[in-house]
Amino acid sequence: MPARQWRRVERIGSLIEDVLPARVRRNMAGWQALELWSRVAGAEAARRSAVVAFRDGRLTVEVVNSAWIQRLSASNRRFMQELNRAVDGARVDEIVYRVNPALASGRLTEHGDQ
Repeated sequence: MPARQWRRVERIGSLIEDVLPARVRRNMAGWQALELWSRVAGAEAARRSAVVAFRDGRLTVEVVNSAWIQRLSASNRRFMQELNRAVDGARVDEIVYRVNPALASGRLTEHGDQ
């Protein structure tokens, strides 16, 4: 039996770059923002909000009431800077907030992209 020839070992990230279209890679990386939201927004805000969508640079966050929309909106620039620094391959260009009163009671509803 002939000896196996090994090709150069490549990182999985570079293989993904070769196989997946750029838009898919950006959206996959964007979902990392979902996981980072509680760290970027802080524990108190994370308890009163939930990231529900990321598409084409737009991060959609649901909050318990309009007061939280105002409070979080004031920090949008910082949130986007921190998310963009931490997430490789995607850009958060906009954060959109919408009220979901079910978050206040701990009930989550089904979500779809806007």
